Parts: sequence; structure tokens; C-alpha cells
Amino acid sequence: MRSAPFICNRTLTSEIYLTECLQKRLLPFLRKHSISILFWPDLVSCHYSTKTINWYNLNNINIVPKEVNPPNCPELRPIKKYWTRIKLKLRKTCSPANSMADFKSKWLKCTNLICARINV
Repeated sequence: MRSAPFICNRTLTSEIYLTECLQKRLLPFLRKHSISILFWPDLVSCHYSTKTINWYNLNNINIVPKEVNPPNCPELRPIKKYWTRIKLKLRKTCSPANSMADFKSKWLKCTNLICARINV
């Protein structure tokens, strides 16, 4: 299960992360699937900003606290394996993107191929 991707051509701020990633994607995804999760964000500063922490709490999203979220341990974060597979597929099968729309098209093609293999 996955939500629609959000692709941004600038630095991801807390406001953008809250609006585009959490409010528009994560929350509807969780509501649609009625699942309880432990959300494991990266250590990017916008993932643990005060505004973001408050949003998690207001929406009853359990997260891995920053203090116990180990740095530099990609093998502990399952999403890192997914990103690695997607990046490898992009490098092997796609030419460099000419625009954001082109990149999004190539990203979606590769993620669909990877997810189809996982779900088989």
C-alpha cells in the first residue's frame, strides 16, 4: 500500500511537509485503510519540528521518537530498501529527466514496476 508521491523542486519545509505529505497523503491513506501504525520518519528536521510533532499528536499518529531514531542506520529503516530499489531501477532504465513532469512520470513507472514485483 502506498500513497501518491509528492515531488518538490525546493527545500522541504515543515509547512510543505505538513500540508503536502502528512495532511494530503498520510492522513487520508491511514483513514482509507483503517490501520494503526508506528510512523518512522527520517531524521530530516522538518519531520521533527515542533509544528510537525504537534500535528502528529493532534492526529493520533504514533511516531518513533527522535531520541531513539538511530542516525546512519539505513538497514534499520525498511523504507530505505524501497528507495534503493527505486533509485537503481531509475538509473538502469531511465535517461535523466528533462523536467519535473518527466521525473514524476519516470518515478511512477519505476515504483509501479517495483511494487508489482513485491505484490506478486
